[in-house]
Amino acid sequence: MSMAEQKSKTPRVRRYSVPVFARAAILQILLPKPLELNRIRAELGACDIHLLNGSLYPALHALVDDKLLREVAIEGATTPGYTLTAQGRAEATKHRLTLSELLRRSVAAETSG
Repeated sequence: MSMAEQKSKTPRVRRYSVPVFARAAILQILLPKPLELNRIRAELGACDIHLLNGSLYPALHALVDDKLLREVAIEGATTPGYTLTAQGRAEATKHRLTLSELLRRSVAAETSG
């Protein structure tokens, strides 16, 4: 069997696609300092951003794969910690106004409706 035939029979793993708003929010939350998984979840909830059950961990790993985050050990944490890479920090800074604007519009829509 040729390499091309073997490749075509290899199942493809579908890569998790992080929603744009969640991606920006995670990067913003980690901009000030590294946080553990449970704290990231709490911060997202405080911003009224709720990912489907079981989707935060794959979202974080997708951001690690994209070289925007890296795992770190956080003293006393019971879950993995994450921090921004230089590339992640640059993207978080670039999208800072975008996230602020989205949050402002969300709050305005809630108060007017």
